[in-house]
Amino acid sequence: MISTEEQSILISNCLKVELMILDTTLLTEDVVRKINALVGASYPVIKRLRMGGTGSRRMELVSASPQFAHFLADNSDTVYANIELREKGILLHFKKYQTRYSWLIPYHQLVIFKSDTFSIHSAGQNMRFHAEKMDELNSRFVTRMLEIKAQYLGDSIDQ
Repeated sequence: MISTEEQSILISNCLKVELMILDTTLLTEDVVRKINALVGASYPVIKRLRMGGTGSRRMELVSASPQFAHFLADNSDTVYANIELREKGILLHFKKYQTRYSWLIPYHQLVIFKSDTFSIHSAGQNMRFHAEKMDELNSRFVTRMLEIKAQYLGDSIDQ
């Protein structure tokens, strides 16, 4: 039996969701360890080839949550991002000047919406991309990503 105090600690720990953005310009052992712990290791080469690749094409960023302001360019340069599939989640890569950042999103926190924009949400934050510029290849990639997410979580997706 769990005490009331232990229940409140457990609930507060479950509600703490951290926005995990790492500088991945140079991959140190510590950065690789954090990435592998949260979203899993990258797929082996043979499996990547069978999957038809694990990376999306570049997507043009329209807007992002205020928490990303520090990580995005201060000027009016167009920001592009791409997605890398991992075993337990995704990495959303983007650059500010010469620094490459990666937003680590486990599948259980990943939410995707498509309306005027294509948006990726996690931990209360989001990045929005031009939906009309999502070509056929990225559309197939997103479908594959949702299938992998459903398989990982033990769900099924209805088309």
